Amino acid sequence: MRDWRGLLCAAITLLVASASQGAADDAQSIVVYGADKQVLRTFTYEQLRTTFPQHEMETTTPWSKGGAMLRYRGPAMTDVLAQSELPSLSTIKFGAYDGFKAYVKTEEIDTYKPILALEIACSPNIIAQNDCSEPGDFRPLTLEEHGPILLMWPLNEMPPYYSPQRNSIWVWFVTSIQPPD
Repeated sequence: MRDWRGLLCAAITLLVASASQGAADDAQSIVVYGADKQVLRTFTYEQLRTTFPQHEMETTTPWSKGGAMLRYRGPAMTDVLAQSELPSLSTIKFGAYDGFKAYVKTEEIDTYKPILALEIACSPNIIAQNDCSEPGDFRPLTLEEHGPILLMWPLNEMPPYYSPQRNSIWVWFVTSIQPPD
């Protein structure tokens, strides 16, 4: 006789995993809203990865252990904004999957050239975990790495005083771009 509790538990686990994967797939896009909350554009993860030039950024982050330098890849925020159909704005509101909102000055974007990081370069410890085949390859950012879409800034090129005052500009799991309220 089969253990029906074990089968039931496995079935529930599979359903929850499928549902959460579907929700994650649906959320892997950025919606651009206009001033009256109408949808101007939607950029899927795949569009961000294939229709925009991909830029690499090697930097440390506010959460890097020991100031480790990591290499990220994704489209330039300026390129995405140029295709967003938003009017010229002095401030842009970025929304995250968890409801977090960040207000970023376009002057900051023009000065520091952030990217929408989609991928991270493979390091030896990632290769050891079989997530990559060789150094230099890139793989998608995981949720634990603040993916799948991360507004990434070149911390090593910013003034030392800047990050503690403006840590909110690092938006994890970006889902929307719009004018400020």
